[in-house]
This record gives sequence, C-alpha cells and structure tokens, in this order.
Amino acid sequence: MSDVVVALSLRRTGGGTPGPRADSLNAVAAKLVYDLDLRSLALGNRKDTATMLLAVRDTEAVGELRTRIAEWVADVAPYPVSVGMCDRVVEPAELGEVIREAELVAKAGHGLIPLSAQRLVDIRLRVLLTQLGTTPALHRFLGAMLGPLTTAGSESHLQELLWTYLSTDGNKSITAQRHQISRPALYRRLHRIETLLGVDLSSAEDQVSLYVALLADRLTAGASVSAE
Repeated sequence: MSDVVVALSLRRTGGGTPGPRADSLNAVAAKLVYDLDLRSLALGNRKDTATMLLAVRDTEAVGELRTRIAEWVADVAPYPVSVGMCDRVVEPAELGEVIREAELVAKAGHGLIPLSAQRLVDIRLRVLLTQLGTTPALHRFLGAMLGPLTTAGSESHLQELLWTYLSTDGNKSITAQRHQISRPALYRRLHRIETLLGVDLSSAEDQVSLYVALLADRLTAGASVSAE
C-alpha cells in the first residue's frame, strides 16, 4: 500500500502575540518531526507559518497522527501553535493546493481552544470566514450587524455577553454564571442587545447571523475562540 502524503502547517497562536521568526517556527516543526518519529519529505516556511509534507503509511495512521500531534502541542510545544492539516489524497501536481489548504486551516485555527491538529472539515465556518476576512463585503456585514455594540461606549461589554450566549446555544444559566450576573440582569442585557441591534434573539436566522458576525470579528481580531 502506498503512503499517504499529509501537509502539516504550524502557526504561532495566542491572543495576538507577534509571531516568532520563521526559523523559530521551523525549529518547532523539526522538533515535532523528531519527537514523533515522522517521515518528513519537505520542510519550509511561507510568511508566518512553517509547513511540511509527511509520508504516513495509511489513512488509519493519519487519525492516530492527529491525536499524537494534539498531545504534543499540549505537552511539549514551547509555545502555543495552531496546526493545520490536509490529508486529502491527491496527484503530485496538486501538492501546492494541499499545502495552501493546510496553511489556511492553521490560520483559521489561530486562537482555537483547545489546540489540536485541525482539518478543513473540523473548523468549516472558520476557514470560510478567514478567506473572507479581507473583503469589503464582510467588513460591511460586521458593521451592519455589530456596529451599535462596538459604538455603545459603556455597553461595549454586551458584545462579549452575546458571544457567550450564542456560543453556548443560548444557555442562559451558563451565560449568567460566566458573566457573574443574576438571571434578571441577564434578561435585561439580552433585551438591551435586541434593542440596540434591532434583532430578535428567539429568531434562528438572527442567531445565526449574529454568531457568524461575532465569530468573524473574533477571527479578524486574533482573539481566542473556544470550540464549544
């Protein structure tokens, strides 16, 4: 059985901290290869990522590799890194596309908690929003959806509360607990959000639109995004 070629891309993460020199990331990538006894076909850097091609014996071993990488990132890596992986079986001429996908996933996974070896299928929406992040259309969408919250002065904390509420599937108990407020206070703040944004938080479409806008805003800002 022929080996599966896997593209792996590493990118430093952690609350917008400036990335290390490329050679530092390359050293981390080389240590990953050494510690996990991997077969590296190539190693290089593009911009603020270190990317490598690995030869893995089969698709089952790819799954095992993801688990081992996640453990290594958590326990051994000298600083938090986002790891993007592309394990699609392709023709040699398509290796460039595979590398670009791994790098995009690593960028989209920036700040993702918990850290792991992510594939496009694992963080779906984040990848799409990362690709759209520099487009005027997305910026206009964010302004239309979140503008009143970002310009509300002393009420700007409502954006974080709304993120907690939507990312926990509208769980009011968890939201109130995390923000250390009473349930009545939470209801008042949710109502204030509806008034400011002109939305209905009981509407599925409004919830989805707001969640997408908040996620895009956090990805653009380099904030940590928990996988809840």
